[in-house]
Amino acid sequence: MYTELDWVPSRRTEAKTVDLVTVFHNDKNRGQAKQLYEELVRQEGHIFEMTAVDNRETNRGYGPACNLGARAGSSPYVGFLNPDLEVDGPFLKQVVAAFADPKVLIAGSRFGKPQADLYMWGCKEWVCGACMFVHRGWFDNVGGFDEQFYWGWEETDLIRRVQQRRGEVRALELPVRHHSPADDSPEDAEYKRRGFRAGRDHFVLKYGPLRRRRPDNRRNVR
Repeated sequence: MYTELDWVPSRRTEAKTVDLVTVFHNDKNRGQAKQLYEELVRQEGHIFEMTAVDNRETNRGYGPACNLGARAGSSPYVGFLNPDLEVDGPFLKQVVAAFADPKVLIAGSRFGKPQADLYMWGCKEWVCGACMFVHRGWFDNVGGFDEQFYWGWEETDLIRRVQQRRGEVRALELPVRHHSPADDSPEDAEYKRRGFRAGRDHFVLKYGPLRRRRPDNRRNVR
């Protein structure tokens, strides 16, 4: 089932294997969210519910919108997917299987992020917020995404919180692709720049200065 919302929802009573959340802030993103849902149904069947949070009228930020969407479901795992994610095959069962290891609290796609960046952020492993899955029990227990991060850094903060609790992050080879948008309006581009800078500053406030970036000798993983 595909649901759009812009209010605080009541939790569904019939849980699927996984709840998916996406966020759109303009009409183009809304169309992409519906296309993503249709492609996922074609690839996966009806083993999931998807909630699309409408940020058009009130842009509450990505992290807060994801928290809102997550509260709509009750499945044991929650996935956060960007609406422009491209899906080339089924992958949800692969993700759920990763959580069979009780130490794994986050799983998803790393999209080739170099190890040097992870070192700079203090992360042992990392997955991108464009395709990130969490164990709901742990996610609810820590209060979800830190809502001070409204554009960028929210997934890296969540990963650092996993590490603090001696949990694990599992980067997976998934049949998905993600492209950074090149056609943002000037207003969107400036919003994202401000959000990224504010997120970096908040991250540094929480964890201390970023490490000096060092050469990356490790093969990238997707």
